[in-house]
Amino acid sequence: MKIREGNFFLSTEETPKGLLLTGYEGEGAVLDLSGREDLFAVGKKAFLNCRSLQKVILPGTVLGIGDWAFSKCRSLRSVRIDKKADGSIFGKGVFEGCDMLERIRFSDMDEGASALYAATANRMNNEHLLRAKDPGERFWYEKWDLSLLSLLRSDDAESSDRVALCGEEDISFDGVGMVDGEMPGETDDYVKKIGIGKCRLCYLRLRYPENLAPGIRETIGDYLRERAFGTEKDRAWEALKEDFDRNTDHMRIYLDVIRPDREKLLRMIDDLDASRVLAKALLIREAAGKEEGSGIDSLMI
Repeated sequence: MKIREGNFFLSTEETPKGLLLTGYEGEGAVLDLSGREDLFAVGKKAFLNCRSLQKVILPGTVLGIGDWAFSKCRSLRSVRIDKKADGSIFGKGVFEGCDMLERIRFSDMDEGASALYAATANRMNNEHLLRAKDPGERFWYEKWDLSLLSLLRSDDAESSDRVALCGEEDISFDGVGMVDGEMPGETDDYVKKIGIGKCRLCYLRLRYPENLAPGIRETIGDYLRERAFGTEKDRAWEALKEDFDRNTDHMRIYLDVIRPDREKLLRMIDDLDASRVLAKALLIREAAGKEEGSGIDSLMI
């Protein structure tokens, strides 16, 4: 049976438990099924590779979301499920390859928990944390932090390319290899990408510090300081430059953690291209607050 929801024509099956969503036709940015209280599950690969999809809202009646249901939805940014948090409803690889995903939110989650929860799917690739029954609870935060520390201690080059096997499909998520059977190859750019991704996780955790132990906060700070502007592997700075337009709060975190002096700030400003107007303005204000001297008045934004 097909039903229409927005710009989608959804393939469904009636079962004794309710409606099972099995696939789709069409292209749309929003899938809002909050009013479908007869929906009990989203089937395996139901929205696999739906690249137009940006937002999903599911009713509290949903009891299961099948393997790879939203895998490779490259534009997906937010998922809301109107029920008490319970990650056990997710199958394997539900959000694999959803690189833009920023929020997975159950009804009893706040903004910070939903952001950290999304990170387990597309940045940490930790299915154990995603499928936990207690996301957003204190013990879950502790497990999240232990997972982050383990990730930070690993060598960037040891983070191998991931390939998820979706039945008959071979899906590559790193963009480096595995195209039509080609084996993935480690490149300097990919290793750099891994390092930048770790710094993004550090910024995210400091942005939402709920239940963050002081010792772990200091470890995260040390990790960023070792990768600040001017170091050999300045991944913390590179992450800022790439993400500033979306996450201006991260610049404030960087400045609070790194505490660059005025000379370093001037060099940072010079390292930004002309299009980074807001970032330059923030750094100029920061530099102006340091000791007086020449240079600030001559800076061009």
